[in-house]
Amino acid sequence: MIKKLPQHKTWIELDPRAIRHNVKAIRTLLKPKTELFAVVKSNAYGHGLFDFAKVAGDGVDGFCVDSVIEGFLFSEYNFIALKCGSLPLHNAADT
Repeated sequence: MIKKLPQHKTWIELDPRAIRHNVKAIRTLLKPKTELFAVVKSNAYGHGLFDFAKVAGDGVDGFCVDSVIEGFLFSEYNFIALKCGSLPLHNAADT
């Protein structure tokens, strides 16, 4: 017999107001023409790539992603995306 696991004891809730506030607070620390990119690689660390991007999008200049696929998805929404990390050789032909 397989036992059902108990509910998770931990979770995360992203507060859109807090995200916007944090982006604005970081902007105040930067020189006026400095670009700000949010790191959302690997599905925003499990928090939802576009859920986060929709909230932070107006306050940042672009996003840092983990894969060519994530970058492509961002380009469909007219977001600027920078690929972070290495590009596996098996993906090189796809770029």
